[in-house]
Amino acid sequence: MNPADVHRNRSSNGSASHRLVNLQEPHLCDDIAMASGNGSFMLESPAFSDGGLIPSLHSGEGLDLSPPLRWRGAPAGTRSYALVMDDPDAPTGPWLHWLLFNIPAQLQRLPAGLERSPELPNGARHGRCWGVSTFQRLGYQGPLPPAGRAHRYRFQLHALDQVLELPPGCTVADLQRAMAGHVLGCTELIGLYACGTTQHPPQVRQGAA
Repeated sequence: MNPADVHRNRSSNGSASHRLVNLQEPHLCDDIAMASGNGSFMLESPAFSDGGLIPSLHSGEGLDLSPPLRWRGAPAGTRSYALVMDDPDAPTGPWLHWLLFNIPAQLQRLPAGLERSPELPNGARHGRCWGVSTFQRLGYQGPLPPAGRAHRYRFQLHALDQVLELPPGCTVADLQRAMAGHVLGCTELIGLYACGTTQHPPQVRQGAA
């Protein structure tokens, strides 16, 4: 897949969304309204560019460390963030790789190699992931697509106007219901990965948010 063919990092402007959020719609961030002073809620990673290759360090073929992420331009009134990572090119449907919510509003970055505990020291909580409709794992699960063409991996960061009353280990459906009416903005970063790709990324130190 040509990196130029993927959809670029994006956000939208307006008031808070009040529709039921479908976290696995192909272009969710195009449809979520955002209230931001500068209109530029952006998500990026020091490990790969938007539309670029995800280093094998962050894949199921490598050390399976979550990639470092950073963001800026969050909407006014943001009280927490929710992060969803999926693979829309999985043959059985969008495959959920990571669900992390109640990320504190004051944070603007996540380090590489987050622990997979139900709740992180900063209060952020992991939901269940690794699947399409049933989910058995907690914490980041890196790309591990079937052999063949590169798959897209969408990292979608949602700015919310409240901290969610959800326990660790909740499902994506639980998160969907809790987020409805509370999404101030959304930004998306897309990385590509194909199994068997030879890559030599720089070493990234593990850490905890």
